[in-house]
Amino acid sequence: MALSIAVGYAGIDVRPQSLFIDSPSKSGVLTIANTGDQTLEVGIELKYGYHISDDSGNIQVVMPTNLQPDDRSMVNWVRAYPSRFLLGPSESQGVRIFANPPSGMSPGEYWVKMIITPKPSKSVEEKNRKGPGIEMITVMTVPIHYRIKPVTTGLELQGIKDMARGNGTIKTQASFKRVGNASFWGTLQCRVLSSSGKVVGTLDRNLVVYKDLKMNLEIPTDLSGGGPYTLELTAVTKRTDIQADLIISADPQRWTLPITLQ
Repeated sequence: MALSIAVGYAGIDVRPQSLFIDSPSKSGVLTIANTGDQTLEVGIELKYGYHISDDSGNIQVVMPTNLQPDDRSMVNWVRAYPSRFLLGPSESQGVRIFANPPSGMSPGEYWVKMIITPKPSKSVEEKNRKGPGIEMITVMTVPIHYRIKPVTTGLELQGIKDMARGNGTIKTQASFKRVGNASFWGTLQCRVLSSSGKVVGTLDRNLVVYKDLKMNLEIPTDLSGGGPYTLELTAVTKRTDIQADLIISADPQRWTLPITLQ
């Protein structure tokens, strides 16, 4: 059986797409809706995981089984109910997440991934008729966070590399390291400034950093002035797709770097 991790599925809609739970409430609800025209068998599994990037800046989800000292897993004390159900066309189902952390947990944020596996429902006869072969299953992953206050977050810029001029763009890769005891959720605002300080290029990107992250940037830029140019990066803890009270606030962080084009 082949398994592919995806952020979406043609017949499934999940809201919210990220869940944040705090220590007073200890629970939260995700709603899973069937947007397709056939009944689905939906399975729910919880595994420790978070997203990272490889050296090329490609985002991927990792689910380590051998935990390191800086891993903040909640997989042993969180449950989802129900964990398996049928979902007819246009139907929806609430899945409640219950957290029961051990006493004496250190302040900070703890993580788990909800893995949602939807498959078309088949009769017993259809299942018995099925011969050998490879079944491709597409799953969704939803990040779940549990916070024990006080929680803090922030970013360090580890470096910029591979600056290059594209077709009306400035391309580069920025490397970030999270600081504090919780993941960073916010927006990276990229601005390219001319020698006179005029903004000639802009790009805003959603940014989530659990530990370390390399982000590829391709900033549409008016390069007709000939330079020299300056790159200004600002990380703010604001998002248009997440309620403000769910984001851990931090002071805006700004880095200004000369652009050296290859």
